Amino acid sequence: MMVRSALLFTVAVVAALALTAGCEDPVAKPAEQATATGRPHMMKMPSGNDDICPMYVMNATVSHAEVKGGAAMTFTAPINMLDDLRRRVSAMADHYRAHAMKGPAHMAEMPETDVIVEETPDGARIVFKAKRPESVSSLRTHVQWHADRLDKGTCQMGR
Repeated sequence: MMVRSALLFTVAVVAALALTAGCEDPVAKPAEQATATGRPHMMKMPSGNDDICPMYVMNATVSHAEVKGGAAMTFTAPINMLDDLRRRVSAMADHYRAHAMKGPAHMAEMPETDVIVEETPDGARIVFKAKRPESVSSLRTHVQWHADRLDKGTCQMGR
């Protein structure tokens, strides 16, 4: 009788494991399965900026560069994701514009800036031009900081 009970218990445990083997935790989805993620390693993190974060486009990349009078962040994505990427880049630029007008104290030390969006063949870029020549270095540092954060997976706009 004891052997039969142990056998039934073992069968029940194996059956339960077999039924749950393919299940996943709905809260902790892998990045590849999240609905709007950036690179495969990036988990979607609530930031309040999910709708405008270009890095939540599958396989999106970001880079930064110095440009005359400022800096730029360039976003790329696969051709089938370009519309979503460009929409998000444009929305992010609008966010930068709105907060840059409020001054450096509001936008985590971003100096007064003109913000321009340009389409590229494989994405879009945001160009930041300092309104004052003495602010160019600070602006470049700030844009690099943002690009690095985006590349690491956070879309929070402030420090």
